[in-house]
Amino acid sequence: SPGPDLEETIVAFVHGTLGEFTVNSKNLSAFCDKMEISIEVDTAETTTFGDSWKKFIAGTAGASIKIGGSWDPTTTTGPASAIAAVITGGAAVTFIAEPGGAAVNQGRTGSCLVSSYTETGDVGDRVTFDAEFQVTGAVAFES
Repeated sequence: SPGPDLEETIVAFVHGTLGEFTVNSKNLSAFCDKMEISIEVDTAETTTFGDSWKKFIAGTAGASIKIGGSWDPTTTTGPASAIAAVITGGAAVTFIAEPGGAAVNQGRTGSCLVSSYTETGDVGDRVTFDAEFQVTGAVAFES
């Protein structure tokens, strides 16, 4: 047999529309249409003379988050007010990023700082926002 029967394979894919993002206790999910969590691990090369393949050792891990979506100027609930409230001051705030939604129980949590915030308005299109957060400390993975 060339492989598993596709009709018998059960895969638990989740649609992106279920995603949720909260920062500093403000749920911005209703405004977001994209979210990206990126985790990088520093590596140091340890290749020596005569090696035919490169060798590396792992260093420290770091993470960043990017979100974006529809801008809403509402002063108490919109992304502009929620993110503006944590841009200055230098204090880290909590985040909850759930790419598959809260019901999937695969959220990522931790502390972050706002590293950039952009509002864009184009003729013939909606006003949008983009925000980037630098995670400070470990990212906790729900299971």
